[in-house]
Amino acid sequence: MIKTIYPFLRLLLLLAIFTTTANASEVRISVAGSLNDAMKEIIANYEQLQPTVKLLPNFAASGMLAKQIAVGAPAAIYISANPKWMTFLVEKEMIAKGTDHIFAYNKLVFVAPEKTTIKN
Repeated sequence: MIKTIYPFLRLLLLLAIFTTTANASEVRISVAGSLNDAMKEIIANYEQLQPTVKLLPNFAASGMLAKQIAVGAPAAIYISANPKWMTFLVEKEMIAKGTDHIFAYNKLVFVAPEKTTIKN
C-alpha cells in the first residue's frame, strides 16, 4: 500500500512545505490513526531527503483531528480516513474548496480457515 500512496504524499508534502513560509523548518501534519505505520515510513524517508525539514505528525481519529483544526490547531496537511470530516473542514472554510483529494482507499478483509462457517 505504501508504494501506492508514497508518490502522492511526497508531492503533497512538498506542496505544503512550499506554501508555508520560505524558511519553515517544521511542517505539522494531522493524520488519521489508521495511516500511522505508512506515514511514519513516509516521514522517515522524506526527512532523509530533506534533513532541514522536520515533519511533525499528529495521529488521531479523523473526527478528533478535524475538530482540533476547526478550533485553531496548526496543521499544514490534514489526511482524513473519513470524507465526512474533510467536508466538515471545507464547509467551515478551514480547507480551501477544491484542494481536497482522495488518494487511497481502505478495504475491510475477513480471513478465516477455509472450512469456517458463520452462523446467524
